[in-house]
Amino acid sequence: MPRKILTHVALLGSLMTLSTVPVDAASQDSVVPKNASEERMRWWNDQRFGLFIHWGPLEVPRTPINSDQMTVEEKNEAYEGAYERFNPIKYDAQAWAKLASDAGARYVVLTTKHTVFYSMALWDTKTCDHSVTNPNCPYSKQDNPDIVDKYVKALRKEGLGVGFYFTHGDRWHPDARMIQGHKDGYVADFSEKHPKRWARYIDFEREQLRELLTNYGPIDMLWFDGWYKDFQDGLPLLNMMRRAQPDMIVNDRGSGPFGDYVTPEDCIPSMQIGEDWESALTLASPATWIAAPQRDRKLYKSLENNWWYKGENQVTKSLSELVEALCTVASKNGNLLLNIGPRPDGSIVEKEAELLRQMGDWLRVNGQSIYGTSGSPLYREPAWGKITAKGQKIYLHVFDWPRRGEPVTLKILNEIASARFLASGESIPIRRIDSTTVELSLPVAPPSAPVPVVELEVVGDISRSAGVDPIAMGPAGDFVLRSRDAAIFGAPPRAFWEILQHEGKSDALINWRDPNSYPQWALFSPAEQKFNVSITYRTVDKSAADAFALAVGNARLEGKTVFTDSKFNSFPLGTITLPKGRSVLTIRCLESGMRYYNMELREVRLTPAM
Repeated sequence: MPRKILTHVALLGSLMTLSTVPVDAASQDSVVPKNASEERMRWWNDQRFGLFIHWGPLEVPRTPINSDQMTVEEKNEAYEGAYERFNPIKYDAQAWAKLASDAGARYVVLTTKHTVFYSMALWDTKTCDHSVTNPNCPYSKQDNPDIVDKYVKALRKEGLGVGFYFTHGDRWHPDARMIQGHKDGYVADFSEKHPKRWARYIDFEREQLRELLTNYGPIDMLWFDGWYKDFQDGLPLLNMMRRAQPDMIVNDRGSGPFGDYVTPEDCIPSMQIGEDWESALTLASPATWIAAPQRDRKLYKSLENNWWYKGENQVTKSLSELVEALCTVASKNGNLLLNIGPRPDGSIVEKEAELLRQMGDWLRVNGQSIYGTSGSPLYREPAWGKITAKGQKIYLHVFDWPRRGEPVTLKILNEIASARFLASGESIPIRRIDSTTVELSLPVAPPSAPVPVVELEVVGDISRSAGVDPIAMGPAGDFVLRSRDAAIFGAPPRAFWEILQHEGKSDALINWRDPNSYPQWALFSPAEQKFNVSITYRTVDKSAADAFALAVGNARLEGKTVFTDSKFNSFPLGTITLPKGRSVLTIRCLESGMRYYNMELREVRLTPAM
């Protein structure tokens, strides 16, 4: 192993001096941390699009370092060699920031320290020797080798939000042995068996974060990766962070209920999952829309886990897939954090840079349909694309353009005052064909690529709770209320990702565990009429049963789940009367507690009562 300039062990004594917390600050470690303010979260939600940068001392191919046949010591030696060759002389922070701005991104998140990237600090840290400023790293010979310093200054010059990625865990720290590699978890009971060592590691991590949050001015976002075994371990860190950066926004990983937003990774949920979430998606990976029976636009995810540089010939998503992903995330009220992996020398693969610039071209024309918008006010995704909203305007992102000039239909009760293309301003003929449906006559050729956007000026209440796109009666006079057509209300902040997970194979709502959250459907009946109600679900736990209530207006039916041995079964609930016109149907679980409810709901069916 090459000689180290300074070891973690030798540093521990001096670190305790460096990271000494004032008495009044230390006394606040037990105080419950505050979340970011509503004003800050509104700012973050309005940005909608950010750039993620995974970068560090990796070379291609990197397979030997990840080999399952290698010991931890062998892997560390391989990483040490990569570190001593890390000399990103083509790193140009201003060029990175300009590219992010050209792409239409509003903020950027950089991996300041990543477990995969050798746990190497990309800033001038005093906590350890594995940093870009260590003399063993060739880049330390630069006039200013502090990569983070250059990055922050460049983003501010471009007017972009500044984000830091930071991994919980360290490849080298002697008291961080509970983490083996990246996301392989904790050695069982380490913190219980070695509390002093674990406490020393928490102090080490807190000091690294203190450096990042006090040396570079205001920081907008902290993007943690990895989890503590017990999020209580992170409270001293979170308190310090909130004191150092009171306006900073923190993600959910390792932050427990004190994170500000949730982070589904390399996929896009198939339903709206509430406010304050962000989909981290890789550019350099093939994509797929996962099919489901009669699914509108399907569930989007990446096929490979390519966060870092994987060579010049790595397959990327197409421009259409990237723009559709951005529109899809925005339609579900989320942000897109799109990842690229620069080369080890600091330059960006031109194919990836060009795709980003093309996204920026599209956003310069259509950005008002993305920035500052809310998710679709409609419960159901149309077959042809996605929808966002802002004020009294609804934006239709048309993925599947009608090839023969056939009209596009939209289910909506509200009057449409006007319709036009964002790209050209050209008006679009529109007519109402029945009480719940309007029809737009589109030209044979789309006015812009890759996703044309139609702006509708809408009259009246277009909030989701208004149920502006009610389900109409079917040909047999019945109503079929599928789980994927429901809107979800009442989900608690920073917990809805687990509540609203949607399972493509079963078309069922799963992971429902809060009695205050509930699915809702809007219906439109041409006349007052009685209906028999049945509900289809499955249960997997023989020992648990959940009470629930179905309500329409003042009518209410109650039931209790039975064990179905993981098979979907339909159960009659009783009879209700639907009023003429629009009504709203809800299902609420009546049980309380932290466990997931046993009911995985597929559909509700209303059939005319004889």
